[in-house]
Amino acid sequence: MKFFMEKSLKGLNLEGTYKVSRVFGVWAELVGPLIAQNTKPRFFRQGVLVVEVSSATWANELNLLKPGIMRALEKRLGTGLIRDLRWQVAPPYRPGTPYAGPDMPTDLQRKGIRLPELAEGEREAIAKDVTGKVRDPELAQTVAGFLETLARRKKARQQEGAKTCRICGCMHRGEGDRCPICRLKD
Repeated sequence: MKFFMEKSLKGLNLEGTYKVSRVFGVWAELVGPLIAQNTKPRFFRQGVLVVEVSSATWANELNLLKPGIMRALEKRLGTGLIRDLRWQVAPPYRPGTPYAGPDMPTDLQRKGIRLPELAEGEREAIAKDVTGKVRDPELAQTVAGFLETLARRKKARQQEGAKTCRICGCMHRGEGDRCPICRLKD
């Protein structure tokens, strides 16, 4: 089985990608329990592994520990795959608590615009749609909340004068019934 996997990955030029993806499974083992509790590898792009950290203090500390972490990664995965580590500060995920995201005001909030409330029928339609597609009740509630926020943002944009593109459905402030991207495609 292992031989088949290696041969398939080699044929698809995915050998390096497979090796790098292993970092997500062995991260805690490589960095130890204390660091693993405050960090989580998020994604890998063009030789750079981006790691989410729980605070700026941890990011600073990890900058000092970066050479040792890089050596451990090279020893485990091979040299040349991961060229650099970057730290991204984000609140730590705690099971059972919804992820609030960074405390960054949206462009609408910066302008002092409150998101309009949805009519009860709109909220019920979103909840019904989500419940029919998502079996896990906790996940369904999270998805419904996300979709309600998107609908409220769309209403706020429309109140500001934005229109919906008839081709792709995105909001735009341009002239006509098509967004600038769809107009360029013609």
